[in-house]
Order: sequence, then structure tokens, then C-alpha cells
Amino acid sequence: MPGPPESGTVHNRVNIRTVAPAPPGTILQGPATWYGEDFAGRGTACGGIFDPDELTLATRELRCGTRVRVTGPSGATVEAVATDWGPAEWTGRRFDLSAAAFAAIAHPGVGVTPVTIETL
Repeated sequence: MPGPPESGTVHNRVNIRTVAPAPPGTILQGPATWYGEDFAGRGTACGGIFDPDELTLATRELRCGTRVRVTGPSGATVEAVATDWGPAEWTGRRFDLSAAAFAAIAHPGVGVTPVTIETL
């Protein structure tokens, strides 16, 4: 697998390092899923190494390093940081949460859950 992208790398026709920053309080909503052990140790689009036990998410809409509060359908919340680019558009999902972040807001067995993301 190729290593993390160099600064200014274009991924899916978008410069992943220069997505416009979202101001605090920006609200995004949509379906989220999770990714875990199969991706552990792989490079992320933001230049780190994915750890499913860390509180992270992948999104096509927020700049690398953006801190967010994720709220699940039960009202449970978790704070996470954007560290990767995804999910693939064809999935119809808006966010991929790390296994730990997803488990904090919903049972992983549900697979996909609606979430509200607020930038911090």
C-alpha cells in the first residue's frame, strides 16, 4: 500500500490538505459507518497511521485535524478528530468513524447510524 500523501496531494480531485476550514459550530448530518482492524496500521490521507482504538473519523468535507463532536441517535456523544478522507461517494455514507468512536455512540452491530457532527 502506498504511504501517506505528500503535502498538497490531490485525492478524488480535491486537495485534502487545503479543504476550507469549517468554523466552530458548523453542523453536518448524515449516515455514518465504522472501520476497524482491517485498516489498523495503514496510512491515512492526513498523514497519520490509522488506529481503530483512537477517536477519529474520515470525511470528505472537513480539513485534516478538525475536532468534532459526534452525536448518535440516542443522544450519546463523543469527541473525535478528522484524520482520513472518505467514505467513498458510492457508499451513500457521509462519515466513517473509527471503531472506538462508533462504539461510543451506537452498537457496532447496527453497521450504519445517523449522526450529527458539530465542529469544535
